[in-house]
Amino acid sequence: MLKVAQKRIPGWLWPSALGLDAPAVALVWQRCLCRSHGFDLPWAARVTLGLTVWAVYLGDRLMDVRSVQVGRETVAHAFCRDHRLATIWLLAAVGLLDAVVGVLWAPHQIVLRGILVAVVVGGWLALTPGHRYGTHLKNLGTASLFAVGVFVVAPFGLAEVVPALVFGLLCFANLTLLTRWHRGLGTEAHGWVVIGVALAVLSFGGSGWYTVVGIAGLGLGGLALASRWVAGDTRRLLADFVLLAPVLTRVFKFR
Repeated sequence: MLKVAQKRIPGWLWPSALGLDAPAVALVWQRCLCRSHGFDLPWAARVTLGLTVWAVYLGDRLMDVRSVQVGRETVAHAFCRDHRLATIWLLAAVGLLDAVVGVLWAPHQIVLRGILVAVVVGGWLALTPGHRYGTHLKNLGTASLFAVGVFVVAPFGLAEVVPALVFGLLCFANLTLLTRWHRGLGTEAHGWVVIGVALAVLSFGGSGWYTVVGIAGLGLGGLALASRWVAGDTRRLLADFVLLAPVLTRVFKFR
């Protein structure tokens, strides 16, 4: 088992402690997007997305631990603080491997799109901490990065705008829920709003993409309503687990 602040971390929390949950979710939704649009990707494009998301989350975590009070952080942040040097080396290794795969094997058009998105949203995240509404703006920027990172492989056009926005809302709802839990705030009202939006998305019909996003939204909203009966680290893990809806529902046959 991993150790954090002299406490052992259960094995099922390892992916979160190492930051592997975010790239896993990104790759699942990218696969879902490819199936919905009827195209496939070379392995290098998938690897670069996973590595890029992993690197971004490791870097963001390293910045977060400088301001989070000891004893109030999540298991993931506590692990990062207690193993800061190891996390920095891991980030360097992930970033180097990402660059090598991107330069040598990934389609250059997709790589250039990804770099542009990373620069724009990275600048957004760097500017938000000192803002009055820094947390909300950071969540918005992170959700945007995540959504655009998944959609960067798709053909650009008006047909992708609404699906991308809907997915971005799902990501933003997830981050907002995690933020409220971290601050000890209630999430019942948040849950009802997410459920309402999820039902509206399900009513779109005609696309398996909206079905999966709607199902994930219902799961997230239900978790928000029941969060008072679920322990902190467990509910965070469940919030990420809900985002694996494309796998859990096996909705992979799109029109």
